[in-house]
Amino acid sequence: MNPFALALFVAFTAIATAANADQKGAWSEAVNGVRARLVIGFDPDFAGTEMATVHLEIQNVSDVADPKEIWFDPDRCFVGWQLRDETGKAVPRPGAMVASIITMGPYWITLPYDSTLRLRISVSGYGIRPDGGIALQLPGAFWQVPRRADGRYELSVKFVGSAPKDDARRAWHGTLVLPSVRVQDKIK
Repeated sequence: MNPFALALFVAFTAIATAANADQKGAWSEAVNGVRARLVIGFDPDFAGTEMATVHLEIQNVSDVADPKEIWFDPDRCFVGWQLRDETGKAVPRPGAMVASIITMGPYWITLPYDSTLRLRISVSGYGIRPDGGIALQLPGAFWQVPRRADGRYELSVKFVGSAPKDDARRAWHGTLVLPSVRVQDKIK
């Protein structure tokens, strides 16, 4: 194999491996032509703590060839974040802590017919303890949990679509119950 072909093969293999490293949840049931799921990835470690990233993949599965307009307000559309350990027990959130969170304001998403959009919903700005396992920084929720030899965690939430009352758009409305997604340290 010539050196150029070998380098190209290695680059594509690295990209495919990185893409496959994401931990994807199952798709929710479709509501009004839209379904979604959570996807977990990882940013570079911070002071020895694995920085998990959470993305929302949202998909237009309508049988009508129209776009879906979704009002995306990260501070209000995610309801009931839950993190559970491998026994199904809820992992408590830490008490009062130092945080300086900056999030984007709400905005419209236009989801064309037969399309999928991936949005990063993780935020930053929570106080991260050094060598603190895995950190999950979300709008309105934070956990920093230990790594476990054979354990895992499951993250779930509801996605609620509604629009400002004074807007004339035909916004998507509904509640998607997103199935849990595995949060397992990236070393596994």
